[in-house]
Parts: sequence; structure tokens; C-alpha cells
Amino acid sequence: MRAPFANFAAAAFILWSVACYALAEDQQLVAEAKAPAEKTAAPADVPTCKGTITSFPLPDNREAPYCAKGGSKHTNMASDGKRLYVTGGDWVHSATDGTWSVSLETGDDWRQDVGKPVHPTLPAPHALQDGAGFVWVAAKSKFLIWPGSYFPYEKKGDPILEYSKGAWWFDPAAKTFTQELGLFGNYGESSGCLHGGVYDEVKEEIVVLGDASRGYGMHHWSVKELKKLPSVPYRIPAPESNKAAKASYFSRSQYAKIGRCVYAVGFSTDGTKLKIPRFWRWHLDEQTLTELAPPPVDGSKMKDLETRLGAGGGKVVWPFHSGPDGEIHGIYVYDPAANAWAVDKQVPDYGNFIGNAVTSLPDGRVVWCGGGFGRQQTHLWFYRPGN
Repeated sequence: MRAPFANFAAAAFILWSVACYALAEDQQLVAEAKAPAEKTAAPADVPTCKGTITSFPLPDNREAPYCAKGGSKHTNMASDGKRLYVTGGDWVHSATDGTWSVSLETGDDWRQDVGKPVHPTLPAPHALQDGAGFVWVAAKSKFLIWPGSYFPYEKKGDPILEYSKGAWWFDPAAKTFTQELGLFGNYGESSGCLHGGVYDEVKEEIVVLGDASRGYGMHHWSVKELKKLPSVPYRIPAPESNKAAKASYFSRSQYAKIGRCVYAVGFSTDGTKLKIPRFWRWHLDEQTLTELAPPPVDGSKMKDLETRLGAGGGKVVWPFHSGPDGEIHGIYVYDPAANAWAVDKQVPDYGNFIGNAVTSLPDGRVVWCGGGFGRQQTHLWFYRPGN
């Protein structure tokens, strides 16, 4: 019974995603010239490293967010250390609702913990398809979820749109969501970062690093007081290699948090297709922005909305890909102690090594999965950086 709907949904999903992806790229550089891309190719002498790659095969279940018979993109992952939870994104169709989880020990028990929301009897996030902040808050034994971007298709006045705003608390034990309209409670309101930014568990704040698109400065919201706090401005000078590249973009990227530091990868541009890779660290207590060694990647392949960092073993892990296909161009690892990057060029000899959703696990591993418009996803991949 599902075959005709599945085929139609898949076709609609592809058309919609291509259009949205193109639109996002257009919005990123308003003044982008129509000249050929100026290459900023990765250096040939990047040091290499070697971490440990493990995996679980994906289930043969089209309803699951990651399955061996379909693609997915822009899903949101987080973990309490026992299970990996996935909510929001596009997999059965555009803006698929529902929250799923799988055991990190066995990887073979994918289950739907909460189905799609029904207003007003089953509250849960609706249409968080383009990204969200999704973190485990150990002090509350709950997950915190915030936009990101809600992108629903219902007409104005549809009751389900009440669940396309605000932040959410998810209790995995009770398998229930609680909506919090004190933050991002107006329709269309969000953090301004596709991946939500980061959560500072010490100050109980959501933190986003602003770029040229929304004003340089740290923007933050108090989860405890339910209000936006005054921004902390900072300056980002043009790179020494090209003073004309005055605009820097990184707000929409997924950051990595290690201790009291937040790391963000981005690029600077002169308004053409030139992209110069850059890397920054924000200190949550000192409230200072420091530029670090730039990632040794081909800048022409960088897309800020497809940049997703993870943290593992005290290092920043970046499975570098540039599109929803999730094709990985190398696992780039940054060591804060040495202020240096290395690349892990391993590719497993089984399955398809792709992934466009990334998160960090409490045990020091980074996990990724998903991919659309390219090779079939086959595995949930885990990576532990080497020493």
C-alpha cells in the first residue's frame, strides 16, 4: 500500500530539497558574482592521523530516520550516553516528524519513542526539518531542543503550527515533550544558527556566534530566565592572504564545544565565489574570540550550512562534506593543544561512508549518518580520534 505514496514522496522530496538547497546558497552570498570559483585548494602536505572507525548497519525500515532503503538529510541527533536519539529532518518525506532512538550498545533496536505530533493531544516539535539545537542536559535528565529552523507547509490557521515554534524539553524516560514558548515563542523566530548554536550548561544559556549575515557578536538566550540577553560584539578582520575578503560566514555551521570553549569553522569572501577557510574559538567565560589555525581544506567546496563539527577525546572532529549527499572528503581533526590540523583519510572497505548529520557522544566518540541525492546510506558510523 505504501509503494505509490513512497515513490511520490521521494520525488517530491528531491524536488523540494534541490530548490531549498539552491535558495540557501543564494541567500548565503547576496552579491555573489557569476565568475568561476577561485580555488583555495587544500595543501598537499597536510599531516595525517588515524582514529578508530566502527559502525552499526542500518535497519531495513523505511519509517526509521536512517534506513538501508532510503536517504535522509538535516536530521538532529543527540545522546544521553545510552541511546542515540534522532528528531526532525527529512527522510520519509520533507519535514518528517517523530522521535526515534537506538541503543549505543547494540545498534539493533531502532524504535519510535514519540510519533508525529497531534494538536492538542500529543505535543512534540513539528517541521524541525532544517536543523535544530539538540542536547542532553544531565542536570535535568532531559533533552533540550530549539530552532534551528521550523519549516512547515500547512496553511495559516492550522492548529499544528502551534508546535512549529518555541523550545522543547524531551523526557526520554516518560517519552514526552513539553513546549516552552518563553524562548522563540513567536512563529518564525529562531536562534539564527541552522544547528541551534551550543548550550552552555554552566550558565544555562543558548549561544550563537554571529557573522556578517546577522552582525558580528555572540548572541545568547537564558534558558533559566527565558529571555534574550545583550549581545557581546567582536571584530573579525579580513584575512592576511586577501584583505578584500571582508565578510566572514559561520553562523549557520554546527559548532563543537570542548570544556568552556566553542569552536567554529567558516570562511571569508570578497563577495565573489572566493572562500578562504578560517577557524575561531569563543571562550564562554572570558567572552573572547580567538582565531586559530585555518582548516587545510579546499575553500571552494565549503558550504557553511553543511559544516558540522563534533568533539571527541578533547579534539575537534570534522567529517568534511559539502552537500546533502554526505560524501566525506576526509576526516579533519584539530588538536587544541597543538593548534594544528591533521586529516584521517581512512575509508572503510564495506558500506557507503557518508553522513550529513553529526553529533558528539559522552564517551568521546563522534557519530554521523544520513545522506541524500547520492550513494545509499548503509551504516551508522562512529569515530574516535587517535592520540
